[in-house]
Amino acid sequence: MIAPVLAAALLLAPPAATIDVLWTTIAAKGAAVDVAFGVACPEGFTGTATVSVAQARPSDGLPARGTAVTALTCSGTGLLYTQRVTADVTGAPFERGRATLAMQVVACDERGCFSTPLNQTIRVTKTP
Repeated sequence: MIAPVLAAALLLAPPAATIDVLWTTIAAKGAAVDVAFGVACPEGFTGTATVSVAQARPSDGLPARGTAVTALTCSGTGLLYTQRVTADVTGAPFERGRATLAMQVVACDERGCFSTPLNQTIRVTKTP
């Protein structure tokens, strides 16, 4: 009795995305951070990837933050993206060092939608 219920639950499980952050680098003299990432999600889904970076600057503790949105079309395999996250005009520029990255992938098809979050600490580097 438990096996059929478990099998039915697995068949009805909503799809999800897999998100891998590849690298993050300072861009435009700290006015932005480039975030390279990969997203794998089920073919036929379209949606967005929202990328937010927040940092208490290592040199002075001032807050730097920004958010950007990328449109995505799922192909059933991994796709690579680079998103430039511009620092908010009311905040400080980004610096090399630790920061917090928050991502949210939301996509839909004709049957439904899914949402996959990712939150992690990253190291913002300078391009060699």
